Amino acid sequence: MTVLSSKFSSVRSRSNSVSSAPKTMTARDFLSVIRRHLLLIAACIFVAAAIAAWIVSAVTPLYQAEGQLLLGEQGRGDQSSDLQASQLLNNSVIEGELAILRSSSLLARVVERLNLVETTEFNISLRPAEELSLVGAIVDQVLGTIEDTVKLFLPKPPEYTGIDGSDGEDGATSELQRAAMANPETNGEFGEAIQLVRKSIRVRQLGASFVVSVQATSSDPQISAAVSNTVMTEYIRFIADKRYAAATKFTKFLESRVAELAVTLEASEREALAFRAVLESDADSSARLNQQMRELTSKLVDARAELAEASSRSARAGEIRDESGLLAAADVLTSDVVLDFRTQLARMQGEMANSIRIFGPSSPQVVSIERSVTKLEKSLRREVERTILQLDNTVQIYDINVGALEQSLRRLEGLILTRSNDQIQLNQLTKVAEANRNIYEDFLGRFKQTSGIQNLQTADAEVLSFASPPSAPTSPNKKLTVALSSVGGLFLGLAAALLLETAPKRLGTTSELAGSAGLVNLGSLPSVVNSAKPSRLMSLVSSKPDSKLVRAGQILLKNVNLHSTPPPASIIVTGDTAGGGKSNLALMLARAEANSGKTCLLIDADTRTATLSRDLCPKTTAELSKVLYDYMPLTEAALTLPNYGIDLLPTVVMSADPSMVFASQRAALVFREAMALYDVVIFDAPALTNWTEILQLRLKIDLAIFTGIGGQTVVEDIEGYLELFDKLTPKETGTVLIESRRYQT
Repeated sequence: MTVLSSKFSSVRSRSNSVSSAPKTMTARDFLSVIRRHLLLIAACIFVAAAIAAWIVSAVTPLYQAEGQLLLGEQGRGDQSSDLQASQLLNNSVIEGELAILRSSSLLARVVERLNLVETTEFNISLRPAEELSLVGAIVDQVLGTIEDTVKLFLPKPPEYTGIDGSDGEDGATSELQRAAMANPETNGEFGEAIQLVRKSIRVRQLGASFVVSVQATSSDPQISAAVSNTVMTEYIRFIADKRYAAATKFTKFLESRVAELAVTLEASEREALAFRAVLESDADSSARLNQQMRELTSKLVDARAELAEASSRSARAGEIRDESGLLAAADVLTSDVVLDFRTQLARMQGEMANSIRIFGPSSPQVVSIERSVTKLEKSLRREVERTILQLDNTVQIYDINVGALEQSLRRLEGLILTRSNDQIQLNQLTKVAEANRNIYEDFLGRFKQTSGIQNLQTADAEVLSFASPPSAPTSPNKKLTVALSSVGGLFLGLAAALLLETAPKRLGTTSELAGSAGLVNLGSLPSVVNSAKPSRLMSLVSSKPDSKLVRAGQILLKNVNLHSTPPPASIIVTGDTAGGGKSNLALMLARAEANSGKTCLLIDADTRTATLSRDLCPKTTAELSKVLYDYMPLTEAALTLPNYGIDLLPTVVMSADPSMVFASQRAALVFREAMALYDVVIFDAPALTNWTEILQLRLKIDLAIFTGIGGQTVVEDIEGYLELFDKLTPKETGTVLIESRRYQT
C-alpha cells in the first residue's frame, strides 16, 4: 500500500511540474484545433456568406460614370488682395476648385439644365408610395429606435422665440430668420435636388496632377453619365464667367493702387536721399568708433580669458594646499624652481631608500640623507608658498585690468549710441523706401498681368474625357461581398475555435480528475448529489432502493474498501468548493457503510457552511462545539437519523478557523472516543479554500477523499487545492467525481 501511495505521489508531482510549464501553441497544435472545430468554422463561413448574399440581393444596383477634367495654369493668377500668394496652381488651389465643383451654385445649374427635379431619383415627392425593402425597413427601424432612446436622455430644447420675445410667427421676416433661411431661399425649388446630386457625385484629384475625376452614381446609367458630363461643362462656364468679372474688377483696383504707390515711393526716396546727404559729412567718426569698439572688445575677451586661467590655477593650488599640504600643491605648479626642488627631492628620496637597503635604517648615511631631505622639503614649502602668493597677485592684477577695460567699453558704447541715432534714422528711411518700391513693383507687375487676361472670357480648364453610360452596375459587387464575408466568417470561426481552446478546462470524467490530481480514482456519483439538498437526496435513496444513485453509493463503498487494507475506519471528505456536493458525498458514503452492517458516525465538521446540520436537524441544541468545549458528552450530542441507520454529530457556523479548532488536543480525544464507539467515522470537512480552512487533526486518518464537480472544477486549479489537501496527512487518498450530467429519477 505504501508503494502504491508513493507511486501516485510521483505521478501527481510530474503532473504538477508539467502543468506549471509555459505552453506555446505550435503550427501542429493550431491545425489540431482546426480539425477539432472544423464544423464550427464551416458553419461560421456558411452563415456569413448566406447573410452577405441575402443583403446584396435586396440592395438596388447602382451605376457609376466617370469623366476627367483638366485644370490648366493659364490665367490662374491669384486675383485676390493677398499679393504674396503663388501664381501657379497648387494643391490648395485645387482643393478650392474641388469645392466649386461640389458647390450649390454649380449644382443648381446642373439640376436646371438636366431638369432633374422631374426625375423620381432626385425628387422624393415624385416617388410612388411603395413599401421599403426588407433591409431598408430593418435599418430605418433600428435607427429610429436608437434616436428615440437617445432623446429620452437628452434635455428638451427650448421653444423658439423671436428676437422681440414672440413665438416666432409674428417676427417671421426678422433679419435673424432671413439669415437662417438664406440657403433654402437661394436654392429655391432646386434645394432638395441639389442635396441629392451632391451625395451622388464624387470629385477627387488624381495624384498630384491637375487632372480631376468627376464620378456620378445613379440607379439609371444614362443619368449617371449625364450628371458627370454636365458638372464638368457647367464648371468650365462657371469659371469663365466668374474669372472675367473678377479680372475686370481687380484691374480697376490695381490701376488706382499703382498710381497711389508711385507718389508714395517718390516721396520716401526723396526724404532718404536728403537725410543721407546731411549724414555723410560725419561718416568717418562712426567708422572710427566702430573700429575702437572692435579693438576694445578683443582686448576685453583676452583679459577675461587670462583672468579665468590664473584664477583656476590659483584656486586649484590653494585647494590642494589646504587639503593635502604645501608639498602636494607643488605637483600642480609649473614654476622652474619648484620643478627643480621636486627633482632634487625625488633623487634624494631614492638615495635614502637605496641606503636603507644597503646600510640599514639607522646608519649614518641614512641619517645624513634624512637631514638633507628635511632641509630640502622646507625650502620647497617656502617656494610653493611664494609661488601661490605670486599667483594670487597675478589674479588681482588681471581683475583690475578687466575692470578697467569693461569701464572703457561702457563709455565707448554710450558714445556710439549717442552718435548712431542719425544712422538709425537713415536706415529706417531707407527701409521704408525699399518696402514702398517692392510693393509698387508687385502691384505694377500684377496690373500688367491682369490687363493682359482681362478680355479673356473662357477658362483654361478642359474636359479630357466625357463619361459614357456604364454597361454594368458598380455596386453592390456580389461576388466580392460574398467572398469577403466568407473570409470574415473564416476568421470568426477561427477566433471562436481558439476561444474554446483557450478557455479554462473543466473536469468532465473521473480519469481527468484522477490524472490531474495524481490520486487513485475511487469512482463517481450522479449530478443530483451536487444539486439536491441532503434531505431530498435521502428521500430519493429511500424511495428507490434499486436506483442508479443507490448503486453508485454501493460501488463507491466497495472501491473505498478495496483501496484500503483493512477497510478504513476513519474517512475525511473534502473538495474544491463548499456546498451540497461534498456534504452529500459524505452522507451517501455513511449510508452505504450503515447498510453494510457497520455502525457509522457522520461528523459535520464543515463549520463554514454546516450544510448537513442545517438541513437534517435544524432545531437541535446538540452540536460539535459543545462536545469540543466539554459542555456535552459525545454520546448525547450524536443524533440518530431515523430511517438512515447512521448517527450525525451536527455543528453550527463558527467564526474561528477550523484549523485552530480541530488541531487541539481536546478534538483529538473526542475523535478517538468516536472511533472507539463506532466502526466507521466520516468527517464532512471544510472546503479547500485556504490553509486556515483545512481540517488538521492530531491523529492519523485512514482515508482522505478529494471531490471534484464535473463541469465546475477547473483543471488548472487542482494543483492549488492539492497543496492544502496534502496537509491532511492521511494514510490513503483517493478522488471521487460528481458528474455534470443530470440525474434521471
